[in-house]
Amino acid sequence: MGQFWVQNNRRSYVTNAKSHLGEHPVGKLDIKSFYPSTTYQHINQFFRDTLSCSPDVAAILTRLTTVDSHIPTGSCVSQILAFYAHQEMFDKIYRNASKAGISMTCYVDDITFSGPGVTPGFLFGVKKIIHQRGLTYHKERLYRSDEPKLVTGVILNKNKLKVPNKLQHAIHRGMIGLSGSTPEYLRSLAGKCNAAAQIEPKFLSLARKIRKYPSGTT
Repeated sequence: MGQFWVQNNRRSYVTNAKSHLGEHPVGKLDIKSFYPSTTYQHINQFFRDTLSCSPDVAAILTRLTTVDSHIPTGSCVSQILAFYAHQEMFDKIYRNASKAGISMTCYVDDITFSGPGVTPGFLFGVKKIIHQRGLTYHKERLYRSDEPKLVTGVILNKNKLKVPNKLQHAIHRGMIGLSGSTPEYLRSLAGKCNAAAQIEPKFLSLARKIRKYPSGTT
């Protein structure tokens, strides 16, 4: 059976990726310019029709939560509003995924599917639903079951979560330049290690070591 995983306060990009572990195809795509494409009309319709606000109240709430006729990037309410404004679209995609026995997750504008039923034909149906909503997509990718997969910044390698090579290389380069480093440099490097530790806990000890490293030493 499919599952519909939506980002909330108890979940992260790592737990999103973890939902798709296993030796099966994985397909993903992003909704392009998700916040700018979520318009005044989308938000007004949500307040008016979904929440049953009166037209004047819906208009006030829409003006409070939009800028330049769309929801803004950086607002604490934009993420949840964008999802609920387009929930009918997400629900329709989920129903199709569930019928095919496909797991689906939604992390902001990143939609990921996994399971034997993830095929080019299935993804084509998803894209049609997105276009019907007046939105567009990009960063489409379909992974074979036997290859590593990049999902929301995490590598899925069979049944293991791995840190992407780009982040590993950044940490390696940072360790080479550790001697004589500034406090800002150390904080940045420790932050990279903490990010990696969310995926592979072995990086946590390295982050602790860097935080204890005296700055400006040679």
